[in-house]
Amino acid sequence: MLSTLNFSGDQLWGSIPSSLSNLRRLTLLDLSSNNLTGQIPAALGNLSRLAFLYLPGNRLSGNIPWHLGRLRNMREMDLGSNILSGQIPSALANLTSLNSLVFSDNRLSGPIPEELGQVQTLQELVFEKNNLNGILPRSFGNLTELRYLTAYLNQLTGPVPVEFGMLSNLIGLDLSVNRLTGSVPSGVAGNLTSLTYFALWDNHITGSIPHEFGNLVNLEALLLSDNFIVGSVPPSIGNMSSLKQIAINNNSLSGELPPEFGNLENLEYLISYQNKLPGSIHQSFGKLKSMIEMRLFNNKFSGPLPPGLSNLTNLVAIQLADNQLTGHLPDLCHGKKLQVFRLFRNNFDGPVPKGLRDCSSLIYFGISKNQIEGDISEAFGVYPHLSDINLSSNRFKGRLSPNWGSCKNLTVITYGEQVNNSLNGSLPGSLGNLASLQRMLDLSMNSLSGPIPPELGKLEVLMFVNFSHNQFSGAIPVSIASMQSLTMFDVSYNFLEGSIPKGIRNASAEWFLHNKDLCGDLIGISPCNLPLADHRRKHQKIILSIGLPMFAAAISVVVACVIAFFICRKKVSQRTDDVNKRDVFSVWSFDGKMAFEDIINATDNFDEKHCIGEGSSGIVYKAELPDEQVVARRVALIRDVAQALTYLHHDVHPPIIHRDITSRNILLDAGYKGFVSDFGIARMLKPDSSNWSALAGTYGYIAPEANPGRIFYKCPNHHIPPNTCQHYYWEDGPDNYLDFLVRGGYVSPGLSSFDSAGVIASEETEVQVKKQSTVETVVYAEAMQKMNELIFLCRSILSALVVLIVVVVCVGFKK
Repeated sequence: MLSTLNFSGDQLWGSIPSSLSNLRRLTLLDLSSNNLTGQIPAALGNLSRLAFLYLPGNRLSGNIPWHLGRLRNMREMDLGSNILSGQIPSALANLTSLNSLVFSDNRLSGPIPEELGQVQTLQELVFEKNNLNGILPRSFGNLTELRYLTAYLNQLTGPVPVEFGMLSNLIGLDLSVNRLTGSVPSGVAGNLTSLTYFALWDNHITGSIPHEFGNLVNLEALLLSDNFIVGSVPPSIGNMSSLKQIAINNNSLSGELPPEFGNLENLEYLISYQNKLPGSIHQSFGKLKSMIEMRLFNNKFSGPLPPGLSNLTNLVAIQLADNQLTGHLPDLCHGKKLQVFRLFRNNFDGPVPKGLRDCSSLIYFGISKNQIEGDISEAFGVYPHLSDINLSSNRFKGRLSPNWGSCKNLTVITYGEQVNNSLNGSLPGSLGNLASLQRMLDLSMNSLSGPIPPELGKLEVLMFVNFSHNQFSGAIPVSIASMQSLTMFDVSYNFLEGSIPKGIRNASAEWFLHNKDLCGDLIGISPCNLPLADHRRKHQKIILSIGLPMFAAAISVVVACVIAFFICRKKVSQRTDDVNKRDVFSVWSFDGKMAFEDIINATDNFDEKHCIGEGSSGIVYKAELPDEQVVARRVALIRDVAQALTYLHHDVHPPIIHRDITSRNILLDAGYKGFVSDFGIARMLKPDSSNWSALAGTYGYIAPEANPGRIFYKCPNHHIPPNTCQHYYWEDGPDNYLDFLVRGGYVSPGLSSFDSAGVIASEETEVQVKKQSTVETVVYAEAMQKMNELIFLCRSILSALVVLIVVVVCVGFKK
């Protein structure tokens, strides 16, 4: 009869047939590592003699059938690495002969059955990588034969049961990556003397590290990282002579590491980063000759490193970054095994240890942001396995060695951010041989010069390039466009020129700013439609196009001055040529001297036969010039001026005060109509004011009352000389004038007497008339009085003056 059925790793597919239940004598069924799907048949519960059931490494789904609880002879059941869901059936507690129960890497949920604590034969319980929740069963303290309990990566809550301290045969306890709370029970820490592996990392454990751990002399791994543990590391840790690995990182530990650590001769991994550990690293650490990896970064360590660290010949990785360590770098590569050397962001100084030059085993080397100094071309050798090197922000100088091109495995080179570094010389083209260079090539903030090697175009997988803030010159190689993985190519702040190669993916103008003469099709970069030489000439043309017009303008001004000079010299001769064409009424061509000669000739040297009037202001002659122009025309000029001033004073709001009525400010049109012009010093009179306080005008024409400093709106009337008002009297003689006054109703024709005093008064003046006895004399005297009234209206309100003048003209005065 068939008792063993083993199809392990035979690439079976499909579901498990229920007909297997007919194999009544079957004791071992191994279907592991296949592609089986579907559910576990409940009929397997009929295999009463079955002792070993192995179904891991398939794609079985559904619930675990409770019927498996009938297999009372079952010793080992492994259902791991499937897609099983639902809860663990409590009926499995009936398997009283069970030694190993494995549910790892499924999708099981719900609590762990408390009933399993009754299976006292259990030696291995594995619940890792599921979705189990609830608390750890306290009944597990009864499983005195239990050797391995693993519940890693679930959602278990609550404290670690104190009852676990009774599991004296327990070798491995892994409760990591859950939500366990509380502190580590001292009984668990001190009574499990057989324990070799204790893991509670990534939980919510609080409290301090129990000193009872010092009793676990067989413990090889103590993993308490990623919790909320506080306090200091107990010195009793030094008693754990078998300890090979201690991980207490990512907690809130404080206090110095005890010197008793030096007793842990078998310690290989010391992981205590991301804490608050102060003080120095004790000299006793130099005795940890089994040490393989030391990770103490991001703490508060200070002082120099103990020289004894150079004795750690088995050291593969040392990471002491982000501390406050000082002194020289230790020579840690005597064992030729060092691969990781990361001491960045400290205060180390001095040169790079000579032993590191021959450390061919290096893979990661980072000492950025220290005060390391020396010639970079001499401090480093050839590292065939080097993948990542970061030397930024130190005090290196010198040139990059072409030997870097021999580091075939380099993926990252960072010499950038060289605040104090001064790398100079050209960039070796051998860097183009670094076919594995993938992540970064950063040489920014240095003094590198020369052209960018075209060999860099062979780095097709390189993603980030930063050459900014250097002195690179020449053109950007066209081969850069062949770097298909390039996501940044920063060459700003250099002396590059020429066109930016087309085809650089996701290129940004910021990558190329502040260079000598780069051009391209990017927005923010000058276009380069012409070759470089023509591009330069284009800039020269722009300069010339601005400079030449300015020069031409200056020359034009000089030429204009010269022409003006010659025009002035020829002005006299031009006047002689234009004598027959001149217009005495033209402002531009008027020559007073020659016009006077013409007037003398036209009046026969002012002969009386040309006289048409005589008054206090002089004699008026009428003459006809050679061009048939008549110049003796006072006509209605006074009326026009008076009307203009009346408009300015009474019809404009606010009123306008001209303040400079002179003959040169009165223009005549072709019909000899007068127009007031030149309002250069005119002012608007405020509505609530009748005077102005500023004195302005032409001397000889300013009103007398302006002397005290107050300017009245009547002042411009003064510019109409009173004697011009007499024109209406003298133009046609007194007879015509008297006739006008009588006909106009201004003088009474029956005036029969006249005061012998002969004094006729007005508001501001007196006119004395000689005694005469005739009626003509009396009428004449009355006419003089009216004439004076007309004259003084010139100093009064212009609106009244205009009315009188218009009436005079309209009635029949001769123009």
